[in-house]
Amino acid sequence: PPPSGKLAIASSIKSLQESLRHLTWTTQQIAGGDYEQRVSFMGDFAEAFNSMAAQLKSSFEQRESANSALREQVEELGKARRAMLNIMEDLDAARKEADGANKAKSDFLARMSHEIRTPMNAIIGMSHLALQTELTAKQHDYVSKIQAAAHTLLGLINDILDFSKIEAGKMEMERIPFSLDEVLSNLGNIVAIKAEEKGLELFFNVRPDVPDALIGDPLRLGQIFINLVNNAVKFT
Repeated sequence: PPPSGKLAIASSIKSLQESLRHLTWTTQQIAGGDYEQRVSFMGDFAEAFNSMAAQLKSSFEQRESANSALREQVEELGKARRAMLNIMEDLDAARKEADGANKAKSDFLARMSHEIRTPMNAIIGMSHLALQTELTAKQHDYVSKIQAAAHTLLGLINDILDFSKIEAGKMEMERIPFSLDEVLSNLGNIVAIKAEEKGLELFFNVRPDVPDALIGDPLRLGQIFINLVNNAVKFT
């Protein structure tokens, strides 16, 4: 098969060089008096020359095609880069929007907690005053339970803000002295009614080696107990 590309061009140039050398030699022979010399390769010379020109044209066209493909790739890369920049801008806008939503949620929780704490403090204060008056044993028990439940509810309301504290990395556990018996007593006041409605009897079985005086976070320990016992009552 005929050579192509650079090999074809090199072959054409080589053929032209041989033809030119032959033409030069023939001219020298005639100049030396040998008038019998003749040139019979001009057709080959012209063919080789035209072939070289065609191969050069093909080579330039191939190079132009490669340059065009390269320009298209560069343009596509530019489009991809612009698309990536747009995505990054959208992500940044979404992040800012999420930050704004988190801040709005935190502000809402703070306002709601403040609004609910006000009447809860009033209930605690009034029940405390009521306990200082002359009450029957049954009334004293009811008001005591109201006050204990109000304290627990107030702690839960304050704990709503823990969501914001956790997100901000400021969640802290308390380490204060407390009575386990008081935590269980508050638990009984909250859960006893639900248990009674389902015809269940509520018992607390504390191992003898568990001390009553502890140091820790009674509010969160109470929350754990409330969750566990409420589930027990619900699914029993």
